[in-house]
Amino acid sequence: MDEFIKILLLLSLSGTLFLLIIWILKYFYKKVFSKRWQYYILLLAALRFLLPVFTNYNIVGYFYKITGDVAIQNNIAVMNTSLEDTGSIKGSGSIEKDTENASRNKNKRAKDIASKVTILNYILGGLSFLYNNLFYIWLVSFIIFITRNIVIYKRFMDYIKATSEKVQDKTMLDLLAECRQKLGINKSIELYFNPAVFSPVLAGFWHGCIIIPPGAASRDKLFYVFLHELVHYKRKDMLYKWFIQTVICIHWFNPFVHMLGKEVNKACELSCDEAVISILNKEQRRAYGDTLLSFVRVKSSYKRNTGSITLTEGAAQLKERLGAIMDFKKKSGIIKFSTMLVTIIICLGFPLSGVYAATSKENAGNSVLKNKGNYTYTYMQQGYYYNSYILEMGWNLNEEAERAYKNKINITLEDNSLITVCFDGNVKKYSKNKKVVKAIEGLANSLGETYPVLEKALISRVTYVKRSRITDYASKYYKNEDLIGFTALFPELNKKEQRKYLDKMYKSGRVAFFASVLKYLDDGLLSAYKEKASNDGKENFYHILANKEDF
Repeated sequence: MDEFIKILLLLSLSGTLFLLIIWILKYFYKKVFSKRWQYYILLLAALRFLLPVFTNYNIVGYFYKITGDVAIQNNIAVMNTSLEDTGSIKGSGSIEKDTENASRNKNKRAKDIASKVTILNYILGGLSFLYNNLFYIWLVSFIIFITRNIVIYKRFMDYIKATSEKVQDKTMLDLLAECRQKLGINKSIELYFNPAVFSPVLAGFWHGCIIIPPGAASRDKLFYVFLHELVHYKRKDMLYKWFIQTVICIHWFNPFVHMLGKEVNKACELSCDEAVISILNKEQRRAYGDTLLSFVRVKSSYKRNTGSITLTEGAAQLKERLGAIMDFKKKSGIIKFSTMLVTIIICLGFPLSGVYAATSKENAGNSVLKNKGNYTYTYMQQGYYYNSYILEMGWNLNEEAERAYKNKINITLEDNSLITVCFDGNVKKYSKNKKVVKAIEGLANSLGETYPVLEKALISRVTYVKRSRITDYASKYYKNEDLIGFTALFPELNKKEQRKYLDKMYKSGRVAFFASVLKYLDDGLLSAYKEKASNDGKENFYHILANKEDF
């Protein structure tokens, strides 16, 4: 569920970025490119909110990486602040108890801190509750929105069926058939009168029908009305209308999606107008505009519905539509070529706008605090090179995670303690490999001094690397951004090779790589890089070097 919400939010961000790109470009193409093209490009933007399409290098992935680096720095700052506060509290205890003012200050400060901690706990508790229930909040809202649209549509169709009268006038039916033939539509479309509608309406999801107000239009006007509604039918605009409503219901929390819905409705009508007037002469275009005006002046007795397409969406959009009708010109070859070029650029932007920041190989394991007895221990996961094997090992799994792994062995350490080692699915075959098991035992024993709390281990990677090939593999892993593999081999490189990679990391801004090898550097080298980072203004590297104990 957490992964679903993560993907949903990244989809929403990706779609918003893609939509903003289109809106920026609209400033240049609005009066140049066809209305139909502008309509379909907005539908493509809506599709961006649903399709998980991405490249290795994308905008969302870039921001995701930047956010990750900032989060590291913020965590360091929080840890520093906590340490300073703790030091201050401890320092206050050194004040002599027989001093009345000092005692009062100490008590007051303790109360202030306790008060702040209580308030903070309430806030964090509320945020934690919201975070843990985000999926259910989204799901309930989605169900409410989609159900509302379906119910409104069904009520509208039921109302139309109950109050409409099928048109029997042969003249009108012949005119409708003539318009269908003109547009190449073979399927029959039913025609109804309804006194409740103020403007001709195309309704019906599977079987389309046109509903008109009785006596509201002459035969000449009905010709343009039928052309307009039939163009909607031919282009399956009703299907697109429901597609947009679905996107809005899924991303109900994103205001840009609601703005997109309004833009699509407007573009749909402009595109339809363009299609109609492209087969009309100048005088007929003027008559078509007069037809739109005549229906705007009439009041409706039934509220506009999401499940229908009306001839006029209201006076607010009419000015732009009439202007487009009067300014209509067929596109030149240069415009068509420009349209194709911009289409290619926008389509390239579709995957580049992200969708999901693929799991980076720079994410070197988890760090989740767990409580046990009177001490706290952390889940660790890192890569190590031991007895010619790269072993990605995590330990201190919680009980729930341990139960999820079926392939397990028990190993006895030098201090006679017994630990359980789980094997991930992709490396389960190594649980019976004696050389690998011996390497795991040796690694666990070597880590015992550094990590006194080492329980319930997990092996998720086993790679055999000859010692003579370490340099080649290190280069390969660094190039492929394989942090686990590279970190495992880094301490096996000579000092000159290590320095070469450190300089590369520093220049290219690979913060995660740099942080992962700090523990293998001597104090002199750390101080040199710390001073360099300070002089160069590279705050991310400086913070990591200043707080190297945390990595």
